[in-house]
Amino acid sequence: MREKVKIGHFVNFYSSPSCGLATQEQIIGKIDDPKSFLNHNRVNADIIWLSQGFLEYKIPKPLKNGRDITMLDISLEVSSEFPISNNTWPTSLKFILNGITLGNITVPGNFSDVRGKLTPNWWPDEFSQYGLLKHIRINQNDTSIDGIKISDHNLHDTKIIEKDFLTFRIEVDEIENQYGGLTIFGKNWGNHSQDINFDFYIP
Repeated sequence: MREKVKIGHFVNFYSSPSCGLATQEQIIGKIDDPKSFLNHNRVNADIIWLSQGFLEYKIPKPLKNGRDITMLDISLEVSSEFPISNNTWPTSLKFILNGITLGNITVPGNFSDVRGKLTPNWWPDEFSQYGLLKHIRINQNDTSIDGIKISDHNLHDTKIIEKDFLTFRIEVDEIENQYGGLTIFGKNWGNHSQDINFDFYIP
């Protein structure tokens, strides 16, 4: 069972320049102005970028409380953030579910070596084009990203079964005394035609 969440439907955020948002057609507000993250059109964003900070989402669970779940798969397309772009600019991204830190991954860059398959034509070639599709899987034993275990936190720890809503946060973490930033891509940008997918697996 799947819940789809548009990347612009965050309920809380902190953003530090360089930062901004854009729809498939245009920039939202002003670039490098964190107030643009409160613009009414931000719900239609197809790309969001920030150098430091986080994006937090609230997701209604599509199952009744107490219904057994064997796994939750969260998938999203992300890269680091660098002014214009930088193919070699690692970032550490932290994923937090219901207040539990599931773990971190390192994303190697903010990519513009080729155009994103879905990236709109008006967006300059030298700007961030696409990200990497990441799958975060929480099961009854642990949490993995792209099949590699990142922590022992499991479905029980995150209280997914008991809660009506899930709170999911993507946060830029410090790596080697710097912040590599976050860029997140929606269904009309990058290489993958999706926003953030939450797939609930039941017995």
